[in-house]
Amino acid sequence: MQKKIYGYAKVFIIIAMLVLMAVTSFQSFYTISNFSSILMSAALLGIMACGMMFPLLVSGPDLSISGGMAVGGMIAVRYIVAHGGTVSSFWIGLLLAMVTGGLTGAVMGAAIHYFRLPSFIVTLAMQYILFGIAQIGLASKVVCSSPDIFCALGNGRFLGFPIPVYVFLAFTAVSFFLMHQTVFGRKSYMFGGNRKASVLCGIKGAPVEILVFAFSGAAAALSGVILAAMNQQASATAGAGYDTDVLLACVLGGGSMGEGIGSIGGAVYGAIFVALLNNCLRIAGIPSLYQEMIVGVLIIAAMAFENYFKAKASGMHWSRKKKKVEDTRDFA
Repeated sequence: MQKKIYGYAKVFIIIAMLVLMAVTSFQSFYTISNFSSILMSAALLGIMACGMMFPLLVSGPDLSISGGMAVGGMIAVRYIVAHGGTVSSFWIGLLLAMVTGGLTGAVMGAAIHYFRLPSFIVTLAMQYILFGIAQIGLASKVVCSSPDIFCALGNGRFLGFPIPVYVFLAFTAVSFFLMHQTVFGRKSYMFGGNRKASVLCGIKGAPVEILVFAFSGAAAALSGVILAAMNQQASATAGAGYDTDVLLACVLGGGSMGEGIGSIGGAVYGAIFVALLNNCLRIAGIPSLYQEMIVGVLIIAAMAFENYFKAKASGMHWSRKKKKVEDTRDFA
């Protein structure tokens, strides 16, 4: 019952935000260009939120995604420029970017599992490494690329909607299938919910942990290529700040860190909410410094709110400390 109320509350919050903007900033908010901007932002955040929800189920958030965006955009743009901007160079560049992102995620997953390191530390360290690689790869410059197919990925439209929205919908469908309809998805839920029990049932932890981070890395690289296509250039700092927005989207969508709780539908909701929130704050003229403060407060509030409902559902007092849980990664 409480879970259903929480689900309805999410819808009411979105409606309340739309009504508030209708009252306060109707002319600037309810325009085609502004809704297009919201959709583009939601598409970028949504792809990464769907990707991050997988490691969030098993271990914790993937904070390397902003660096992964920078490297993904750098690889794709440099390859496209080096090979004359042909259609084949676009597809190969996109594939190389996503494969690199996946391999980066796999390295993080292996380090987290085999060395028993906190995902927060490993992914944050990888973020700095990736930003450094992007700086080296771009020689601290902005690299431009403007072949037709590359521009279409970022700024093209089909039936009136931006192309990135269709990429987001396709990626959401793939993510939903993997998480909710495959053995890999069920293993991710089981391993995140109870490591020791899942290992005793014969589930190997290493492949699960490696694959979830690989998927998140590939999603970050894809978003980085789309962002580069939107800007028609690759920049080493283009993805900065996206990690907190994506984490907020996942937490607002019901994801819990390493507890086997989360869904792709929740990630999509969270991405739309954060895109709307950022747009509303921008239209309201709130400085970026205060916007970052608001995002930080919302992350803490969302996690506290989620813990409250979980504690109420289990019959425990919501402020009671959890018992120390044994780390069982050495069993896998």
